Amino acid sequence: MIWNYGLTLSVIPKSTYLRGKFLKGFLAILLLMGTYSTALAHAVQVAYVVLPNGFIRVYIEHWHGNQTIESLAHNGMSVTTTVGTESITQQLNPNGAVNDTQWDNLPGAGSNIVILKRGPSANLYQDWAYYDFPPAMCNVPLIITLNGGVSVVLSQETNQFWPLTISGTFSDTAPPSITPPTPPTATVLCGVSGSVVNFSATAFDNCTSNPAIVYSKNPGSFFPIGTTMVTASSTDDNGNRSQVSFPVTVSTNDLTPPVLNLPAIIVSNNDAGLCGAKVTYNTLATDNCSSVSITQLSGLPSGAIFPVGITTNTFKATDASGNWAEASFEIIVKDAEAPQVSALASISGSCSVNIVKAPTATDKCEGPIIGKTTDKLVFTEQGTFTINWTFADSKGNTSTAIQKIIVKDTESPILPTLPNIVGVCSATAPVAVATDRCRGTIEGSTTDPLTYSSPGVHIINWKFDDGQGNISTAKQYVILKDTTVPKVETRDVVLHLNDNGTATLTEDQINNGSSDNCKITAYWLDKKYFDTSNIGMNTVTFGVTDANGNYASKTATVTVLNKSSALSSYPNPFSDQATVSLTLMTDEENINLDLYDSNGAKVKRIYAGALKANKNSFFSLDGSDLKGGIYFLRLTTSKELVNFKVVVSK
Repeated sequence: MIWNYGLTLSVIPKSTYLRGKFLKGFLAILLLMGTYSTALAHAVQVAYVVLPNGFIRVYIEHWHGNQTIESLAHNGMSVTTTVGTESITQQLNPNGAVNDTQWDNLPGAGSNIVILKRGPSANLYQDWAYYDFPPAMCNVPLIITLNGGVSVVLSQETNQFWPLTISGTFSDTAPPSITPPTPPTATVLCGVSGSVVNFSATAFDNCTSNPAIVYSKNPGSFFPIGTTMVTASSTDDNGNRSQVSFPVTVSTNDLTPPVLNLPAIIVSNNDAGLCGAKVTYNTLATDNCSSVSITQLSGLPSGAIFPVGITTNTFKATDASGNWAEASFEIIVKDAEAPQVSALASISGSCSVNIVKAPTATDKCEGPIIGKTTDKLVFTEQGTFTINWTFADSKGNTSTAIQKIIVKDTESPILPTLPNIVGVCSATAPVAVATDRCRGTIEGSTTDPLTYSSPGVHIINWKFDDGQGNISTAKQYVILKDTTVPKVETRDVVLHLNDNGTATLTEDQINNGSSDNCKITAYWLDKKYFDTSNIGMNTVTFGVTDANGNYASKTATVTVLNKSSALSSYPNPFSDQATVSLTLMTDEENINLDLYDSNGAKVKRIYAGALKANKNSFFSLDGSDLKGGIYFLRLTTSKELVNFKVVVSK
């Protein structure tokens, strides 16, 4: 049970406590000034609050930093508790620790926290230990005396801080607890209006012994048939009141089910335009004891549209005692309406008519009804014919209709899909043909030429005549256009800078027999002029444009050599053997001529030693042991470094 308490605060003198005299009906706060004195004093503030469950929580601020339950296990307090006339003194460990928290934000404190004592260092550290003391018995005085800390952690900060006493008497504010009876019931015979019902509830109170119970309708009263809610209330000696409610039920001992009176079988034709009929009927039920409620379990209600076929309507009758009976009857709706057919449209054909899909009529119950006939369905002669159609549903209801068939050639030849005739310099179109449903294939005629040799787009106007006055026309396009790009062929070139340090590249030097299926009209290079900044290998793009604007390009390597030395190799590309040509511009005592691969790794040395200036020197380059790819000849002298690209083709 959770206790509720009333609380009044007061301060009483120390002598009153020592004589054991207490004030009843309030909680007095007694601050006793003790005689303890210690050099290491660390309790700086004390507060308390009464928790909702009646426990008294006492908070003690200290300056020993953050603590836990474990670290406070041997750093508690000496506490004396007095309940009535019995006292006990114990060394108690705190129930909890709170760190870095202001006094008005402590757990459980709220707005009801009371400050009992503050020392000079209060609120500086905000580290707390707290105790939870259980409430005393009803109206019994309780005194809690904090004698002092058992260690420096909770010892006093200043003299006369401890002891500190909380005393008071807790009053009862909790109402009695009422246990209602198991919901009482009674059964009476049919025709009786109610019954006397007895019952009893119990009440318990924490202070008042056997509190009295008052009922909104007393036990032994007469209760009518049905359910009556009864309220039981109880008030203790301190004016605390509680109440509960419970049902009292009186039922009739009726075991006879009601009797249903339903129609016999109802038969009806469908309503016009509906696959069903509106049917009304009445249902009745009687009972020997009480009124009866009727519930439809299946079927359709009276006045509804019942579909063609059999609908079973099932009803349930229930009396006030829960007795029930079920019964059923059938409503049969017959389909008596013939299929509805609209006027059939005439069918015309040019050469023939072949009926592959029969017309349909609409039946409200069965949906589309496909027509049937004994007349022929294929007509190949010119003229007008009739077909007699019959439409019958599955119930034997039939309708008839006549359809007219007209055979007459009124169709023009079917236009062919004529492809574009595409040529480069000239093109000739074949004679176009069309298809006619009656004559078959028809050749087209035109006054336009069929052969063209000038560039551009030309139109041939075709005419297709089936001989029956039906003519179709179509256009065909002849397009002369060169769409083939030129074939570009290039060769690598070695340029030597002149005395001014420049060199010029021409298209003829790069062109290696480029061609076009028609005519080349322009050549171009993306770079023609070179100087000392281009010494070495350079990639240039050589472009070719034909008369129709088709363009293609290809790259080539232009090796620019300084006037000082000339290094080359031929043939280039080569497969097995090549000749390296070298001309130095100054005498050299020690040169190196090496071959490197495209990754910069030296493959072999071709020559090492002295050479005279302005003398053409030739060296054999054996490529039989080389893989296909790009390599570089590298000349290293005391004054320069010259590279030349060679290609090994395997």
